[in-house]
Amino acid sequence: MDDFEAVLGGQFLINKELRTYVAVRDSQQAASGQNRYSFSSLASQLGVNIPTDVFGALFDDQLYVSLYGFGSGPYGRGVMIKIKDRTLLQSALEAWKPQMAANLNRFFAIDPAQAASPGFLVNEETYPGISITYRNFPTALKTIDYALLIANSGDAYFILTNSKDHMFAIIDKFQISANR
Repeated sequence: MDDFEAVLGGQFLINKELRTYVAVRDSQQAASGQNRYSFSSLASQLGVNIPTDVFGALFDDQLYVSLYGFGSGPYGRGVMIKIKDRTLLQSALEAWKPQMAANLNRFFAIDPAQAASPGFLVNEETYPGISITYRNFPTALKTIDYALLIANSGDAYFILTNSKDHMFAIIDKFQISANR
């Protein structure tokens, strides 16, 4: 994909539709052995500044891109990345929180000046055992939401979305897979 942003922008999703993609490169890049986007290369292409410690805690090449339909208007965006070191990731996320909104504003289409709270909040009630860290800009349809989830395989994933409903849809999908 020459322009990842253009590809994302060309998608049409119906209300509450969840799509997950393995982000692959164009045929020329794939021929050179680089067939999957890494989280760091995607962030770089989209102009998203993510701290080095966050990258170090993740398997950079285990990236999935997720889209979520709102029915009308823009869709939700998110990423899922396999976790390498959960303790390091939690520490890196805490350190990143003060700059996270400014760093993600372009990719998540949020306005940091419209934050509904001075900092991040944690929801541990909707899904027992899963902590969802979030901040609204200003509503639950324009957010930064993130969580650490355990897949049916036992692998842990960092989930990062720009709406509460998108996060809930991913968690529901993980729980359905885990209960099979």
